[in-house]
Amino acid sequence: MLLRQQLQPQVSDVDPSQLTSSLWCFSLFKDLTPELWNAAMGVLSQPQVTAAIQPAALAQLYQAYLLLSKSPDGSAGLHSIPPQLVLTAWQAFRATQEAAVQAPLPELTQDVAQCLASVGVAYALNMISEDGLLALSLALPDRRVAIEVFDASAFCINQQQPLGETVMRIQLLQACGWQPVTVPYYEWMMLANDGLKQGYLRNMLGLPAPVAGLM
Repeated sequence: MLLRQQLQPQVSDVDPSQLTSSLWCFSLFKDLTPELWNAAMGVLSQPQVTAAIQPAALAQLYQAYLLLSKSPDGSAGLHSIPPQLVLTAWQAFRATQEAAVQAPLPELTQDVAQCLASVGVAYALNMISEDGLLALSLALPDRRVAIEVFDASAFCINQQQPLGETVMRIQLLQACGWQPVTVPYYEWMMLANDGLKQGYLRNMLGLPAPVAGLM
C-alpha cells in the first residue's frame, strides 16, 4: 500500500514503461485502486506517451486491464478505460499470444500430452481460446481445462516459488473462465515411469482409476 500511495502523485514523472509494469504488479497483488489506475491512464493515454511504451509493457498493461474488466466485484466501472490505449495494449498482448502458439512445444509439454493420450484423454495443442484472448499450449477445450506445464523458467532460481508471470498466467486463465491444472517440472520429473505419470494426471484431472484387467 505504501508504494502505491507514493507512486500515485508521481505518475507523470515515471517512465511510461515502468509505470505500466507497476500497474501490472499492483494488479497481480489485487492492490490496483481506481485512483492509481485513473491517474496513470490520464498520462499513458496521451498519444506521445503511448508511443513511448515498450511492447512488453503494453502487453502487461492489457493483462492488468483484462483482470480489471473481469473482476467479479463490479469495481471495473470505477476505472477509466481509454479506448485507443486499450486497443494498442491489446495488439501488443495479442502478438505475444500468437507467437506462443506458433512456438515449438517444449519436450516437457509433449511428454504430458503423450501421457494424456495414453489414458484416452482428448486434448488440443497450441490453440487460442475461443474469445481470442489466451494462448493455450495444452488444453481440454470441452472441459475448459488449461494444463499448464511449467518448466524451471517459471520459478525463482533454485526454488519452487513461482514467478510473478506464472502467477499472473494462472489468474488470467481463471478470470477468463478456464480451470488451470498446473504440472510443475519438479513434480513431473519425479515420476519414474508411465504408470506413475498416468496416475498423476488422473488424479490432477479427477479421472477414475483404470478398471483392473483393462489397463
